[in-house]
Amino acid sequence: MKKFYILLIALFTINDVMNAQILTDSLLLYYPFNGNALDSSGHGFDGTVYGATLTSDRFGNPNSAYSFNGTNSYIEIPNNTKLKPNFPITISFWTLIYNYNGGYPAFLTTDYLDYYYTGCFFSISADSTMDIQFGNGGLAGSLSSRNSKIGTTKIHPNTWYQIIGVFRGPSDMDIYINCKNDNGTYEGSAITLAYSNNSGNIGRVTASSSDPPNYLNGKIDELRFWNRALTQKDIDNYNLCNTILCGTPINVSINGLNASYKTNDTCLTLTGTPQGGIFYGTGVYDGKFCPNALNAGTYNLAYVYKDINGCSGVTCQSVNIINANGVNEKPDNKTDVSIYPNPANTKLTIEIPQTIRQTTIIICNINGQKLIKKQSTENKTEINISNLTNGVYFVKLITDKTVEVREIIKE
Repeated sequence: MKKFYILLIALFTINDVMNAQILTDSLLLYYPFNGNALDSSGHGFDGTVYGATLTSDRFGNPNSAYSFNGTNSYIEIPNNTKLKPNFPITISFWTLIYNYNGGYPAFLTTDYLDYYYTGCFFSISADSTMDIQFGNGGLAGSLSSRNSKIGTTKIHPNTWYQIIGVFRGPSDMDIYINCKNDNGTYEGSAITLAYSNNSGNIGRVTASSSDPPNYLNGKIDELRFWNRALTQKDIDNYNLCNTILCGTPINVSINGLNASYKTNDTCLTLTGTPQGGIFYGTGVYDGKFCPNALNAGTYNLAYVYKDINGCSGVTCQSVNIINANGVNEKPDNKTDVSIYPNPANTKLTIEIPQTIRQTTIIICNINGQKLIKKQSTENKTEINISNLTNGVYFVKLITDKTVEVREIIKE
């Protein structure tokens, strides 16, 4: 019997309901990292992921933040003049550091140029406090090339922090840790903000001289970038440190999904209202529901939507799959495939009938992203899944006779 895991969304009522127009005023981009690096501000400044992987957020929700390996992973922000504004600027995000590894973890820069200080950037100082900076285009490592404000709160590993950096101008910056002003001291003498013709980066910042870049060994979530200066009153009103910036769930619905399908019905594209959410459930693959990949039975689909304010809504719908011949037995186009153990921890074993000569095995996350692909001519294949984060995944088996999708749990 298939298992269906219901996503629980905690909604906290706040005293003052936020006005979405105020929150989006001068908002340049917003990365909720809800299963991808797409921009939810409406401007289309989608990020490009290089080596970073989806992971759990501060509430334990799977595939809801990005993890960076500290050596070569980062997310590229589009190279667009609108993302290179002059002062004032505000950037906020949630972060967790795994460890320091003897270096200075770097969170992001609005303009990445090797060995030069350009744009606004966030990193950890030598005394383990937050350091927000801007550069005038001079050589990295020189105090005359940057202006910094260094906070007072120690940033400890394996702890989530909400970081806000406000840049109003030279020696006029504020750092907020968990929505409280962290005060701090200034360092450097740059008075102008300069940009190169390069993209911004999340997860890496340029280093001085000929040193390699500084990378983040940790997580980042809920990144916002405004072309204005947030005040303490704004931050208090926005409740950026709260779970969700709304009081009631958003009404969502699944469009055009029938109550039943046959085992020989082809895949159909799923749509929901409002648009832009994510579908979950057995038989859901890459935004489609595939009855022909399922055995007869009842299956549950969920549609989860999250808006620009972080407000969420969820709806579920049951679908009955019946055999094309009307008999409650395994369809003829299904193979005797065994996948075990399930749930699995480090290794997954897949056994297929000896009549099948070759199989393509693809493991995808719940958003349809391909994480592992392997060709096999053996009837018994072992796959290492130790690098996958805990959660629900789908195994797609492609043979010369069938295409099947099975659900697995990584724990």
